[in-house]
Amino acid sequence: MRFLGRLSTLRRDPAFLYGVLSFCKLSIHNVFLVHHCDVFLRYYQIDKGWFYWGQVIFMIWNAINDPLFGYISDRQGLLPGDKSVSRRKRTKTLAWAGILMCISFCFFWLDLFYPGPRFVFALCLYDTFLTIVDLHLAAILVEFAVASRDRARFSLYSSLFSMASAMSVGISHVLHPISPEIPSESRESERNLGSSLEAFRLFCVVLSVLCAISLVIVVRAFHSISDKFSFSEKRISRASPPPPNDKPHPPPVCKVLISLRK
Repeated sequence: MRFLGRLSTLRRDPAFLYGVLSFCKLSIHNVFLVHHCDVFLRYYQIDKGWFYWGQVIFMIWNAINDPLFGYISDRQGLLPGDKSVSRRKRTKTLAWAGILMCISFCFFWLDLFYPGPRFVFALCLYDTFLTIVDLHLAAILVEFAVASRDRARFSLYSSLFSMASAMSVGISHVLHPISPEIPSESRESERNLGSSLEAFRLFCVVLSVLCAISLVIVVRAFHSISDKFSFSEKRISRASPPPPNDKPHPPPVCKVLISLRK
């Protein structure tokens, strides 16, 4: 009974829900970081030209979309009105971007079309939705936890769930071990590599589905508690204003430098 009561309490705790969001994102992203180059180079044997140019295109797009989506996200958060409306918009955006991130994650492992264009397309598509998810996770931390104590709790749960997300890499490595050696052309080697890749593909698809469902559930939980939970800024607004500071403000740096030159 105590465990069920504690679990019910955690379901209404924004810091715990934020940790679950971090767990879902990192469970997928860690597998991507470890395996995407190995799978395309060892199994698909992608052409080097496609691989190198794909990395160049990916880096250019990554440099563009970070400030672009950051600007769009800031405009969304600075709209006039109730802050709860801004929170709901951010969590809704996080939900659909997280689902699309999970779908684009599957493009790396499913043999849908030619490996070269698929590598470039999957890299840019996955990075697009990953950037949106990262930006809104950072914005949720700022908007849902204003006081330093609440931010410390959010960071604590995020760190704990980030450590737990390393399990996905361990499971994926057991199913599809990474080897620096190029596979031989023997039938036995191809059969072993193919069977391990099939199990790895199934694991990635199951992981994507579970993370997408978890994201939707967590976002709905955020919405259900947004009107009931007393967030930090409410406590801060009710607190007494700080005492006035009677100390004179120091002069600007530029005026000090001008006076020294004279």
